[in-house]
Amino acid sequence: MQNGLAALFSAIDTVLSLHYASSITTPKLNDVCARATSMCGMRITSSTLEAILAYFPQAYKIISYGRNSYDYAITVPSGMLVMKFGMQLPLRSAEFDRLLKSTESPNPVTLASIAIVETPLVSPVKSSGRSLNALEESLPKSLLGDINDDAATNPSSPTKLRLKSSPTKRSSPTKVSKASLLRNDASKFQFKEKIAAVEASKSGLSLLERIRLKEKQLKSQETPEARYHDQVLGKMPAVYDVIYELAPVASLGPKSHSFSLPKVISIVQDSFTFNIADTEVLDVIRELESRLGPEKLHILERGGVHAIKVFQLDRNTDLSLIR
Repeated sequence: MQNGLAALFSAIDTVLSLHYASSITTPKLNDVCARATSMCGMRITSSTLEAILAYFPQAYKIISYGRNSYDYAITVPSGMLVMKFGMQLPLRSAEFDRLLKSTESPNPVTLASIAIVETPLVSPVKSSGRSLNALEESLPKSLLGDINDDAATNPSSPTKLRLKSSPTKRSSPTKVSKASLLRNDASKFQFKEKIAAVEASKSGLSLLERIRLKEKQLKSQETPEARYHDQVLGKMPAVYDVIYELAPVASLGPKSHSFSLPKVISIVQDSFTFNIADTEVLDVIRELESRLGPEKLHILERGGVHAIKVFQLDRNTDLSLIR
């Protein structure tokens, strides 16, 4: 039972790490359990999580959006940065194994008892709305004009406030008015307009238009195959991050892990926030295999069954090869 619980804990950790590799939103508990179940092939529910938290209460932060809500969310422990969660997986796995062996009778835990209640954020548009009366009360009465009269004279803006002007003062003839200092003289822009006109007269297009035209010409000369290849190369770092989470840790366990290729493709697709075709994911994985070499990533085919073998990876070295 304890060994099985360790595998379930590892699956939940991996799903959370994959989620935060491409998103900053807090995932729902049901979604995490469903993805972890698909990954490890064993059913994972909220009861599974309660059993894990009985041994490791600080493993996760559970969030509830209201006292009567059963729609829980799960995230990294309090005080831990989301971006560093993936690097903590080996340490967390070792700590959970230690707790499993050292805790004889764990205290039962329920999600309702440990969940932190958080209120969903109210839209700032709704919260910032203020009535005209509230706005009137916040302004000094000496500055308020006749709102009704102003609405009658300007129907297009019936709620616009008109402030009474202060008594006018005669300006000194030796003082320069602020308006004259802030006014932009058209002569300031004549020189720049003249330069732009000269440049445009050379080809009939402005500089920006010529740059855009050149970019368009370069793109039109690129073949569809070349554009697709560029897309594959652009997705390599993100797909590598997913595979990196599946790779064995240097100091723990075996030196390689084998997975069904369709399962890895499904995990990659779930990790992206946009749709990506199976064939495109496969092409990215093949490109990674070509760059990293079969000693780190190897696609196998036996009897019509495709699998992928992932060896120990070195993130810093590998990223320098695929970028």
